[in-house]
Amino acid sequence: MHVINRFEITKYIEISHDEEAVVKKELQDYGLKYLSHVKDLAKGAEVPVEVVLAEGIPAEEIVRTAKKENADLIVIGSSG
Repeated sequence: MHVINRFEITKYIEISHDEEAVVKKELQDYGLKYLSHVKDLAKGAEVPVEVVLAEGIPAEEIVRTAKKENADLIVIGSSG
């Protein structure tokens, strides 16, 4: 799972002066690229995986998705 933090969108808009749609698209593209890499690693290790790209407040989105998927374990990387 990769969550695009709502606050990142606002931050990048202020820095780049780009439109919100442009910033969202760039963050979505990055998220999908990252998830694709993770999926490839899992496939190589013969581990089944489902990827999720969400937008919102990361902690809330992680908990919401975990409840929806009835997850019994959540592993969170600190970055990248």
